[in-house]
Amino acid sequence: MTEVRTRLEAEFEATLADVRTALEREKDLALAAADDAKLAEVADARTRLEGELRQGFDAEKAELASRHDALLAQAADAARLEATRLQEAAAAELAAHRTDADAALARARAEAEATVDAIRGELRDAQAASLRQRDDAESTVSQALTEHQSALGQLRDEHAAAVAARQADHEATIGRLQQDLEIVTRLRDEAVAAANEARAEMRSQSEAAVAAARAEVESAAARQRDGAEAHQAATQRLLESVRALDGATSLTEVLDALTAGAAREAGRAAMLVVKGERLVGWRTVGFGTYDDEPRALESITSDVGALAAAVNTGRPAVVGVGSVLTAPAFSQAPPERPGLAVPLLVAGKPVAVVYTDPGDDAPRGGWTSPVEVLVRHAARCLEGLAVQRATAARPASSRVGAPA
Repeated sequence: MTEVRTRLEAEFEATLADVRTALEREKDLALAAADDAKLAEVADARTRLEGELRQGFDAEKAELASRHDALLAQAADAARLEATRLQEAAAAELAAHRTDADAALARARAEAEATVDAIRGELRDAQAASLRQRDDAESTVSQALTEHQSALGQLRDEHAAAVAARQADHEATIGRLQQDLEIVTRLRDEAVAAANEARAEMRSQSEAAVAAARAEVESAAARQRDGAEAHQAATQRLLESVRALDGATSLTEVLDALTAGAAREAGRAAMLVVKGERLVGWRTVGFGTYDDEPRALESITSDVGALAAAVNTGRPAVVGVGSVLTAPAFSQAPPERPGLAVPLLVAGKPVAVVYTDPGDDAPRGGWTSPVEVLVRHAARCLEGLAVQRATAARPASSRVGAPA
C-alpha cells in the first residue's frame, strides 16, 4: 500500500504539473493568436479605409477640376462670341453710316455742281445783263455754297455722333463682358474655395476615421488585456482552491475548502451533506444568517428542486432561464437567476451536494466549469483520505509487504 500510495502521489503530481504546463502553453498560444489576429484585422481595416478615402478624394478633386475648367471655357467662349458679335454689328453700322454720309456728300456735290453749271450757263447766256443781276447771281451762288457747307457739316456731326454712340455701346458691351469675366473669376474662386473646403472636410473625416480606428484598436487591446488578466486571475484562484483541497487532511477541511473555493468562483455557495433521504446544511458563504447557522438548512432528496436532482442523478443540475428545476428555498433567488447544484461523489455515491449562484451581483462569465472541477477534485481528495485512513487502520501484520 505504501508503494501504491507513493506511485499514486507521484502520478498525481505529474498529472497536475502536466495540466499546469498545458494550461500555460494554451494561454500563451491563445494570447499570441489573438494579438496577431487583432493586428492583422486593424492593419487591413486601416489600409482599406485609407484606400477608400483616397479614391473618394481623387474622384471629387477630378470632378471639381473638370467642372471648373468647363465653366471657364464656357464663359470664355460666350465672352468671345459676344465681343465678336458686337464688333461685327458696330462695324456694320459704321459702314452703313459711312455709306449714307458718302451718298449724301455725293448728292450734295452733284447738286452743287449742277447749280454751278446752271449759274455758269445763265452767266454765259446773260453776259450782257446788268451788274445787279450778276451780283444777285453771285449772291445766290454764295448762299448755295454756304448751305452746302452747312449741310455737309451737319452730316459730319451726325456721323461723328453716331460713331461716338456706337463706341459708347461698344465700351458698355466691353464693360459688361468685364463684369461677366469678374463673375466667372468669382465663380472660379468659389469653386476653388469649395474644393479646398471639401479637401479639408475629407482630411478631417479621414483623421476622425483614423482616430476612431485607433480608439477601437486600443479598446480591443484593453479588452484583450482585461480578458487575459481575468483568465489569469481565474486560473490563480482555481489553483489556490485546488491547493487548499490538496492540503486538507480531513473530511471537514475538504468540505470547508470546497465551499470557500466554490463561493470564490460563483459568488456564494452552500454545502449540504447527504444523510439518508435528508440534506443537512454543512457550511454556507454569502447566504446571510445561514452563514452563522448552516445546520438550519435542510431539504429532502424526494422534492423537485435542483439539490434533489443532483443527488438522485449524480450529475450537475442547473436552474434559471430555460430550466424546469427550481432553486432551493433558502437561496431566495428569482426564477431567472442562474444557479448550479453539483453532487460530491465518493466511490460513485453522493455524500454531499454544493449549490452555487452569483447572488445579487452580475454573474461572472464561465463560473460553472471551475465549480464542477473543484467538486470533482474534492471527491478525489476524499477518496485519497479514505485510502489513507484505511491503510493506517489496517493492522501491521495484514499490510502488504509486512514480514510473516
